[in-house]
Amino acid sequence: MPPAMIDRKTLFYWTGWVAWTAVALIALGGAASQPEGISIGTPRPLAAAAAIVCGVALSVWTRRNKIAWGLGLLPIPLALMFCRQVSGFAAFTGFPLLALSGSVVVLALWRAQVRISGRAFFLCILAVYLVVAARAQKKAGPEGDEPHYLIVADSLLHDGDLEVEREFRERRYRRFTSRDIEPHYIVRGREGEIYSVHAIGLSLLILPAYAIGGYPAASFFMAFLAALLAWEIREMIRRHTSRPGLATGVGGLVALSPPLCHYAGLIFTEAPAALIVCWSMRSLRDTRGISLVRRIAVGCAIAFLPWLNVRYAVFVPILLLYGLSGELKIRSGAALAAPSVISGLLVGVYHHVLYGFFDPRRIYGRRPEHSFTNVSEGLPGIFFDQEFGLLIYAPVFAMAMAGMILLFRRHFRLAMTSALLSLSVLITVAPWHMWRGGWNPPARFIVPLVAILALALSEIIGRGPRVAVALFAGWSLWTGIGGMFEPRLVHRDRDGTAPFFRASSGALEWTMLLPSYVAPPDERAYDRAWNDRDRLSLVWGAALLIGTLTSLRRRPRLPEEIRTAAAVILSVIAAGASSCLSTGRSEGRDAVRLIERNDVFTSGRAMLANTARWGTDSLLWGPTYEPHRFPSGAVIGGRLPLPPGRYLLELKAEGPSGSVDPRIELRTETPRRPPARRIAASLHGNRWSFEVMTDEVAVTLALKEGGPLIVREIRLKRLICESRSSLRSGHPEFVQSRSLRREAPMLGSAGP
Repeated sequence: MPPAMIDRKTLFYWTGWVAWTAVALIALGGAASQPEGISIGTPRPLAAAAAIVCGVALSVWTRRNKIAWGLGLLPIPLALMFCRQVSGFAAFTGFPLLALSGSVVVLALWRAQVRISGRAFFLCILAVYLVVAARAQKKAGPEGDEPHYLIVADSLLHDGDLEVEREFRERRYRRFTSRDIEPHYIVRGREGEIYSVHAIGLSLLILPAYAIGGYPAASFFMAFLAALLAWEIREMIRRHTSRPGLATGVGGLVALSPPLCHYAGLIFTEAPAALIVCWSMRSLRDTRGISLVRRIAVGCAIAFLPWLNVRYAVFVPILLLYGLSGELKIRSGAALAAPSVISGLLVGVYHHVLYGFFDPRRIYGRRPEHSFTNVSEGLPGIFFDQEFGLLIYAPVFAMAMAGMILLFRRHFRLAMTSALLSLSVLITVAPWHMWRGGWNPPARFIVPLVAILALALSEIIGRGPRVAVALFAGWSLWTGIGGMFEPRLVHRDRDGTAPFFRASSGALEWTMLLPSYVAPPDERAYDRAWNDRDRLSLVWGAALLIGTLTSLRRRPRLPEEIRTAAAVILSVIAAGASSCLSTGRSEGRDAVRLIERNDVFTSGRAMLANTARWGTDSLLWGPTYEPHRFPSGAVIGGRLPLPPGRYLLELKAEGPSGSVDPRIELRTETPRRPPARRIAASLHGNRWSFEVMTDEVAVTLALKEGGPLIVREIRLKRLICESRSSLRSGHPEFVQSRSLRREAPMLGSAGP
């Protein structure tokens, strides 16, 4: 076609396709921070081919309407070419760009109105969740409270009782975990027995599956319940809106977003509780058409909630009130409420038999663990903490707050029940010092409300395609799918920084930009996080509020591609503002992300980024190392996401003549590893070599003992093998690495 015949719409369409493909390639290539600026990695051939194929498929799919769906992403590649020093753009490099490219895919799917049957929807989600459960079993195993529910089930199966002291003494938990664990109990039984502090309901629920196939079968059964919950959410929205396509879209979005997808296959009470809440609310929405048998079944399901956890007891009167408010017949009301009354009496009798008191709350002791002084930390932490916050991982649920207002206009009874359930969770959890839930994926205590959030979200999504909703959905899907693929990144370690955002960032780590309400081990880091957290929460809260307000407009005036570009730019501005307000440090992680990949934009040419450099401005302590100030070691590289291999560490430092060189301590997240071994000393610094094993999640390097030093720069080099280095032996970095490979005795070797 001659250039004169190409109209503006066609030009925008093809430019959008090129922009989306470029952003996808930049995302898959990764990024790192270097003294010269930002290094953009080149994606591996298979990943690059997949991105190009997806771009072509999307372009063909949207060609009929000439949708310029990717044009709004054009600021990203342009900024990386001309504005690389802007910190906001540095945050949107590497893997976080998958969230932006995913938001455009969400917009395209939104326009296409894809519809599938309820059965196909359930089978697809079940297949995904079974894979997620298998990966969780292999990568993480039972953590936190999970082993204790399994131990109770094991005791019921093999001993026929609830005492767990024998199970722990004989270490029967070795059947499903290799760690040593201690029993969870605070108050002993009548005769001094040890009973688990956790309620018996979940252990009873998984008992048949555990009897058949042990921990794996119990995990797959929990994945089945989570998939059933996703299907119930879809059916609930379909019945509420009478729009199957909308129900499928919202149900799929919620199923693949945190927190639900991260709990698929995990032995926690939250998914079964959410399933009961969702099924009860769907069944009781119109009480005139419900049979007496089903009413009794719903009443029994509601009555089972306190047996899962005592904190769910507050759900019981709210759900009963919801059911009773629809119809005031005495017979039907009694059928619904009677199981809960009987269940409440049995809960009291159960605790009296085991402990000698009727109140189930007393098994947690008499310590003042609930205090309104915790609300200032717990309430914002539930939503904005980078390790456990709901909106940090699933910002799409910020739209549910606006959707709740719309829900009140359409169905007051349903909206009031949803609001009361949400308020009960916040009132119960926010004053508790364990608002984060312990060792678990993010937003554990919000999982029972996921159906309510999905229902409110459908009110916003049902108003038509919105760029802000698509952007938030893209981020939610990115964190959800990323956490499902690598479960260890979303199983919290409670150190103040989120593993997912440590491993999945680009040239500027997102742990520096997101608030932290959990105290890390390092006191100085805790002070920084304490000072930053409220203002960072305000920045991201304002960004979510702006996106929510723009989504409420019934008829947006600007074209979609312009609104997409505006949303991207506002996101960059929020990231830039956070980087200016944050005093956090990445401890060198930003520099090592491309340590084994080709990169571009470094000194204007392509090179192999097998060398990472960073200074003490990236560390929590200053340039001066004094051993007596750091008895446990001064970290010079914290939680470095290094691929398996052998490395050479070079430290450029100055110290007094005749002083003893410090040693390098190598810390990992797996059991004991040999320390790093110093191989040479030079006039300008020291050299150490170490090896990263295949099962390492992160590696920390720390200076320890020795004499004082003023550290100038830290360099980390990948020692590549002869066959690989010979391909491009003309590059000086390759020659040096190859010669060091010959000189340096590595860990585990017999000698030089």
